Amino acid sequence: MTMNVPVGGICLYPGKVADVSDTANPVWPPKTEVISEPSFPLDTSGVMANGAVALLEPLGWMVCDGRQLFVSAFYELYAALGNLYGGDPASGTFRIPDLRGVFVRGVDNGAGADPDADKRRSPDDKEDYAGVGSMQLDALQTHQHDYKEPTGTTISDKGSAAFSVPPDTLKTSDPLPPARVSKDETRARNIAVYYIIRYR
Repeated sequence: MTMNVPVGGICLYPGKVADVSDTANPVWPPKTEVISEPSFPLDTSGVMANGAVALLEPLGWMVCDGRQLFVSAFYELYAALGNLYGGDPASGTFRIPDLRGVFVRGVDNGAGADPDADKRRSPDDKEDYAGVGSMQLDALQTHQHDYKEPTGTTISDKGSAAFSVPPDTLKTSDPLPPARVSKDETRARNIAVYYIIRYR
């Protein structure tokens, strides 16, 4: 499998792996805690899984968890990624993508299929950017439905109350007086897997 995937290529892995990085990604809100950077760059070339988890790194793969690496130890991967996902060129470090807990999206690349491409952000959330690695936060879209409001009671031929419905339609809106409105997130069925990146 490794021979058919270029360095920097990403695949899905549904098995268990050893966690190397458990640091929250500070780019994705909400930021409820102070995120501290490690005091030195992480070189995980010697990290091995144990027990019932997979040994991915000896096979040339690592989990896309945003860890910081030395360019000198992973120069082929750096050639593919550069500092797009962070790091410090002055200290010879770079980061791999942090794909924990997110879906991936194909780059529009001029296809015109992504009408909001101009609203995408760079991986470090510092500038507008629509290319590979660009981020999009979640959103709950507002929408309205047409309805006809019954008005005025009449008496039916059966002797019970009935309502007349006007021909004009109205738009749904927030309830009056103001009340708690629940907003549900819409999502497709999904399953959690690891995104893994080839580093050699």
